[in-house]
Amino acid sequence: MKIEELRDCYYESTEKLSELVRTLGLAGIAVIWMFRSESENGALNIPSEFVSPLELFILSLLLDFFQYFYKSVTWGALNHFHWRSHRKNNRDVEISEKWNWGALFFFWSKVLSMMTGYIFLLISIRQKI
Repeated sequence: MKIEELRDCYYESTEKLSELVRTLGLAGIAVIWMFRSESENGALNIPSEFVSPLELFILSLLLDFFQYFYKSVTWGALNHFHWRSHRKNNRDVEISEKWNWGALFFFWSKVLSMMTGYIFLLISIRQKI
């Protein structure tokens, strides 16, 4: 297997994982929504054991946003800088791997946040049943 094929496999896997994290985050919020109740004054109440999983799902979705925001700003700025320097689209340029560290931080943080949220959700549901 060529390194390029390994990289393509990695990109495909992380893209799919990001899609799953988004779907699971919304699904987790929907499950928690089913356990809500309304008080006499019309306010919504979420059982306290579901607050932590809800916060983790929201955090994971927010980290997903930050990941793509960071990537857009960083790679857009690098593209702009190198375009202004060379004015050619087919020019090879050396880009340090450190520019991707922020995106990797947000990526793995959102995955861990989602996993932790689902662990807490499963524990909370088990206590309810």
